[in-house]
Amino acid sequence: MATWYAGGTYRVKMSITGSFIFPAAGTAIGQNTSLQYAIEVEPSDAWNYLAGAHWMVSKSWSLLGELGFGGSRQDVIIAAFYRF
Repeated sequence: MATWYAGGTYRVKMSITGSFIFPAAGTAIGQNTSLQYAIEVEPSDAWNYLAGAHWMVSKSWSLLGELGFGGSRQDVIIAAFYRF
């Protein structure tokens, strides 16, 4: 059994936060230094379109493929699923 689909995403905003440790022990600085960051990301184009398919190979296995395109964003998703 195969299922085909299409869709779109409108103006997605993301918040990325985290920290990074600069390994400086044993140098002139003498200790590791930590950097905290927070970034707000928004695409330059409002719309992104997608098309994909899901194929149920057997009762246990299925495959998924998706392409995102349009404007300034492109992506590919490929996945395999096993159900037990």
